[in-house]
Formats: sequence, C-alpha cells, structure tokens
Amino acid sequence: MHLLIVPGSLSATSQSHALARKATEYVPENIETTFLNPKDLDIQFCDGREWGSYNDDTTTLQEAFKTADAYLFSVPVYNWSYSGVFKNMIDLVPPGEMGGTVAGLMAKGGGEKGFLMMQRELRSLLTYFNIHTIPETVYASNADFDGEQITNTSIEDRIESLVETTVRTRERLGETTDQGI
Repeated sequence: MHLLIVPGSLSATSQSHALARKATEYVPENIETTFLNPKDLDIQFCDGREWGSYNDDTTTLQEAFKTADAYLFSVPVYNWSYSGVFKNMIDLVPPGEMGGTVAGLMAKGGGEKGFLMMQRELRSLLTYFNIHTIPETVYASNADFDGEQITNTSIEDRIESLVETTVRTRERLGETTDQGI
C-alpha cells in the first residue's frame, strides 16, 4: 500500500503543513509513504493541456497522485474554502486516476467553524473523483498552535486515529476489491 500525504499550502510557516508532518509520525512502518510538499515543487497551473505535457515537477505530482492507494490531505481554510494550491493539484489529475481510493481529511482554519468547509466543499470535491473519504476528520484552529507547533494533544490523538482509520479502511477496501465484491 502506498499512502500519499499532501499539505495544501505554500506558506513558509504553514500550520496545515504541521498537521501533515505530524501524520507522518503515525504511519505504520510497513506502509510506503510519500510526503508531497508543494513548496518543494515548481507546479504549473492546470490549463487543460494533455497529461504528460507539463513540466517535470508537475508530472511528478501527477504520478504521485496516480500511484497512491490512499491519501491524507491537510488543507488551510481560506474564506470558507480550501486553498487554490490544493485545488490546482487536484485539477492536474484526471478524475479516473484517483477513483476507488481512500482519503483522510485534515484542515486548519482561523476560527472554530471552518471545519464545516471539510463537510461541504472538500468532501464534495473528492466525491466527484470517486474517492472514499473517512468520516472522521481533524480540524485545528489558531488556538491549537504556538507557531507551527501543535499544542493541543487531542489534535495529535485525532491525527493518530485518522491515520490508523485511513490505512485500515484502505486495507479493507483492497480486500473487498480482491474478492470481487
């Protein structure tokens, strides 16, 4: 199984990156994991051109999404939505390439109600791609951080649970697929 962890921010001091980095600590050792940091790549804007005609970094992103069995997405909440950086990454991957996979969702917003974005917007987007989203989510606000350091241990506990549930769900989904169910 291959797990792709994707933060959706380019910020140098991103708290959504902090959530994603924390998630890497809880991934079982037997799971192949890739941390796809958009800050480290020169990702082009999606403009409708053919698959494979983008630059090398964008092609790397496309291949990482295509080959993953499960995802952990950690997005910032900007104006009650996910970031344009995250949307562009998703737009660069044809819908059929991610179908049947599993995704765990994490988000970081400024206030206490930004978690509603995950239910309304992020799940709807991923459903279009036929990605099974895990019912439990992790939402953190400014009160849960000191800079990029997570200070709320219940957030860390929820990240651990989300990673476990995402991996377990993907493994079970694989079992039913292998059995033709």
